[in-house]
Amino acid sequence: MNADQPHQSDEPAGPCAELAACSCTGRNLDRLLHLGILLRLAHGERHGYRIVAELADWPTLAGTAPDSAGVYRLLRRLDNDGLVRSDWEPGAGGPARHRYALSDRGRHCLRLWSTTLERYATQLAQVRSALAGALADNPDAPA
Repeated sequence: MNADQPHQSDEPAGPCAELAACSCTGRNLDRLLHLGILLRLAHGERHGYRIVAELADWPTLAGTAPDSAGVYRLLRRLDNDGLVRSDWEPGAGGPARHRYALSDRGRHCLRLWSTTLERYATQLAQVRSALAGALADNPDAPA
């Protein structure tokens, strides 16, 4: 599974099967992985492998673990952007491991996510209402 394409269980079937990669299936929710990582780190420091394992429970991934290489690339980008801090932790009898923590800037980013998601929820409710109206007005539209 690629970190940029979360798994969705609502696969289109029948005449809509060609839409399997369409954004209407929710497959382009990769930006929410950014949020998922920051939320994990808001609960304390983590090693990358733990973040990958915990992200399997992230709602947009539907119980499927993300591609670990994609998560590590995203962690590196978040670190470069100052949203997380990382350091090396000496391994007990093994190699050193990266340890990640949420930075002050990352905590501010989480606050902005909260505001953004509230706005999206309002906007999505309006879109769903318009969609329901359009489908009710056109009962011959394909299901």
